[in-house]
Amino acid sequence: MTNAFDHVHRLMENAAPSVFPGGILRVAVAGREVFHRPFGTLRPEGMGTPVRFGTTFDLASLTKPLAIATLIMRGVEADELHLKDNVCDLLGPIGGRENVPVEELLSHRSGLPNWRPYLDWLFERYGDVEPGSEEAIELAKMWTLSEPLVCAPNHQSIYSDLGYMILGWWVEKRYDSPLNHLFETRIARPLGMQHTRYIPTIGWDAVGAFPCQQTMAPTEICPGRKRLTHGEVHDENAFLLGGVAGHAGLFGTARDVGTWADTLLGYGEQEDWVTPATIRTFWGPIPSPDDSTWRLGFDGVSPGGSSGGNRVSPDGVCHLGFTGTSVWFDPSRRCSAVLLTNRV
Repeated sequence: MTNAFDHVHRLMENAAPSVFPGGILRVAVAGREVFHRPFGTLRPEGMGTPVRFGTTFDLASLTKPLAIATLIMRGVEADELHLKDNVCDLLGPIGGRENVPVEELLSHRSGLPNWRPYLDWLFERYGDVEPGSEEAIELAKMWTLSEPLVCAPNHQSIYSDLGYMILGWWVEKRYDSPLNHLFETRIARPLGMQHTRYIPTIGWDAVGAFPCQQTMAPTEICPGRKRLTHGEVHDENAFLLGGVAGHAGLFGTARDVGTWADTLLGYGEQEDWVTPATIRTFWGPIPSPDDSTWRLGFDGVSPGGSSGGNRVSPDGVCHLGFTGTSVWFDPSRRCSAVLLTNRV
């Protein structure tokens, strides 16, 4: 085992800074950390503060499983939410449809497009409206809910940020509580994830709620904001929504993400926090006309070129994030792997 991890250490060491400025890898087996090391620096070409164990990364689309899918898992577990619930009952028509089940949005089978440049639309059409304001959020909701479908529901799997933006709003309506508060009280606090949270943006020039950027990895210069995104969400539509959204917005550490992953695998301190039966429902394959590997909130193992490599078990599930983040679960090997970088 030692020789194997020596090899992993060399690979990661060589990857910084040529592949990514900084990163941290955590691997656990049966809930026990067997590898957890930081590499590189916060800025390109070896500049800036070295990455440390407590460095916080923009988790990007890991928000989808970590916040939205997990909140819905726990709601299903408590018989508060159901996968067949019609999201339109609380939000109105979506893409001209009057009935959109939660499970279609979770598994990217709703027919919604993958992304739209809503922040650009705001700049171009409503130059006096500040991102994160109530008016900006209402515009984003209107644009998203009225977005025409690009294919018939359940006809094709299209990975969709829009679907998870909608799920975020639905969960808030369903529980009558802001998404960041729901994440904090229902996920982060019970699991002891002290360094993982949403960072609401406060005004155009704000850097968010964390006072010390030295502990956070920057991402890249945002064309719309014309500045380095450091201490505020990288995703442009999440920024439009004030930093709190269903598809992106969480910041966290590798240890916190690993704690969540180990808990779902059944090795956390919170026994039966989500029961194995519910996990199997969310992680199990879904019949799909296009042979999609998407599950409910998670992705499966691709037939070829999987980011999990060629040794991950067939029942493995994962999720990736645009900023250079990923998490893998291998139930057969009782293993979780979290890789956080600021590669973008």
